[in-house]
Amino acid sequence: MAYTLSVRDPLPTLSMPLRPGAPEPTLPLNQLLHDLYECARYDLAIDYSQPPVPPLHDDDLAWARQLLSAE
Repeated sequence: MAYTLSVRDPLPTLSMPLRPGAPEPTLPLNQLLHDLYECARYDLAIDYSQPPVPPLHDDDLAWARQLLSAE
């Protein structure tokens, strides 16, 4: 299965199929990404004043700038 997402979209929670008939545990990708970001202290390692690589589309860039100005 493939997902098409924008940087503005939260990552989905995926069901993880195991064996036929077994309950499928879920993998909350968005929460895992946020937890990893906090634990690894990426906020200290990434210079958000620099343009992103690869560059964002205009609407995504406007969204990112709005997020940064809210901090």
